Amino acid sequence: MNKSPTILLVDDDPRWLDTLSNRLARLGYKVSTAQSAHEAQQLAAIEHPAMILVDRGLPGDGAFGRQVLRQLRDASSVAGIPVLMTSARHRHASFPS
Repeated sequence: MNKSPTILLVDDDPRWLDTLSNRLARLGYKVSTAQSAHEAQQLAAIEHPAMILVDRGLPGDGAFGRQVLRQLRDASSVAGIPVLMTSARHRHASFPS
C-alpha cells in the first residue's frame, strides 16, 4: 500500500490553512495544521511529516515564525524534518487547478 506523505502547515490564519490544506490534499498529500509553535512541535513529533511549511511572517515581523523554526530544530524527535519558511503577504496566491 502506498502511503501519502504528510505535510505540516504552520500559520495563524485559519482561512489560509484551509485553502492550502485543500489544495495539497487534492495533490495527494495528507495535511496537518498548527497555529502555534507548541502545537507544531507536538504534531511533528507524533506524525513525522515529510515536510513542514512555516509562515515566516507570524505575526508581524516574523519573530513567531523564527521561534517555530528554532523550537523544531531544537527538538531531537523532529530535528531531521525539512522545514520551508514561506511568506504570502498578499494571500492572493493562485494555484493550478
